[in-house]
Amino acid sequence: MVIYAPLPRLGDKVAIHDLDDASPASPLNGETGIVKNFFLDKGSRYEIQMRRTNTSKNGNKEIIRASNLLVEEDSDKVNDNDNDDSSGEDNNRSGVHILIPCHVDSEQIAVLFLRCIQSVADQQVNSEFRVFVGLSGPQKHRDSCLNIISAISSQQTNSRWYVEDTGEETRAEFEHLRHLVDLSTSVDAEAQLLLMNNVALMHPLRTIVFVEGKKNLGIPKECPFPLSCKLLLGGNITAEEGQMGRLITESKDFNFWQVDPSLKDKIEWVSNSRSKNMEADEYFDYLIPTSVMMKFFRLNPKGVTSSKFCGLRLLAILQKIAPVDAVDMPIYPWLLAQYKIGTKRKLEEILTASSDDNDNNDDAATSHSDSDKELAERHSLSPIQLVQCREHLESILIGYYQWNEEELLHAREKKLVVLN
Repeated sequence: MVIYAPLPRLGDKVAIHDLDDASPASPLNGETGIVKNFFLDKGSRYEIQMRRTNTSKNGNKEIIRASNLLVEEDSDKVNDNDNDDSSGEDNNRSGVHILIPCHVDSEQIAVLFLRCIQSVADQQVNSEFRVFVGLSGPQKHRDSCLNIISAISSQQTNSRWYVEDTGEETRAEFEHLRHLVDLSTSVDAEAQLLLMNNVALMHPLRTIVFVEGKKNLGIPKECPFPLSCKLLLGGNITAEEGQMGRLITESKDFNFWQVDPSLKDKIEWVSNSRSKNMEADEYFDYLIPTSVMMKFFRLNPKGVTSSKFCGLRLLAILQKIAPVDAVDMPIYPWLLAQYKIGTKRKLEEILTASSDDNDNNDDAATSHSDSDKELAERHSLSPIQLVQCREHLESILIGYYQWNEEELLHAREKKLVVLN
């Protein structure tokens, strides 16, 4: 595991460290310089103009990897919001940290993720914000994503980027977040957190609308703040259509996608947490105090946070403790574009998969135990349908949090509709 905390920007003062003793450049360990350039085509290396020392002359330039550079503390001090008044009444004085867990296991996910981080880099804010990314997956995809993140972050002036390259082929989304919250807390324990889906797109005004909205509505600093307004990108949207340039023309535009007839039936605008085909509320629709996430991970062990349904549990908690319901919020323009398909489409995919499973996929059948096969046959299910039933049960168990009888009945009825 390698943690880049933070990645260098042009103009940063950096110290060189951990160069291999066998390397001809090893005498540079401990020396300092200024970041002058970044070269993506040279294996993501930085050009450093060295300061005059016993081992280097002033003006000498060295090409160094990010893993061998430490940004000096005065280059990375927390940026106070100069636009705030000094009355002490601003509940949102501490910075915003955007946390993005990313398991990237294909070229397709890598492309979508890179669009995601470009949308994060384009945030229009009044003060510096920080971005924390966790990477897992095959090394070639991790390396590719790290290279592009390094290139983007090197040009930034209003954001700092931190990356944890886990070195792991796989890591659960919320185990990524557990580590990212720890890293975020080490930088600023009072930060407000925006959690991101790794293939979603942030509108350029998303961060500032969250911060200003929470401030203007007088939401206490220690409370989560929901804004569920978003675009839902259907499963039939193409790679070319799912780009920010097809949705808006500039940072204050929200409507360009509506004049494109090819997108009309592929995108749904959701003004609150309810959609025509699904409940669209997500845990990443909240601005969350660091203290809430720290407590969440303290109380939920790895057995819970390793579940792919852990987001349902966090959402249930946020809904309980937020001072306002997402459906009661003023209607804002969309602030996030995310891929999501409704229950009907999911059911069609399950039925198609189960048909393929029965007709063509012997491996799927042989990968189940005899008791699984017996159980599936008893209820006229295919093995893949049995897996789906188990997943629905797991989602209820993981998502359960202080439900009353009405909420429990509602959850049960929703699952029965899907499973019937």
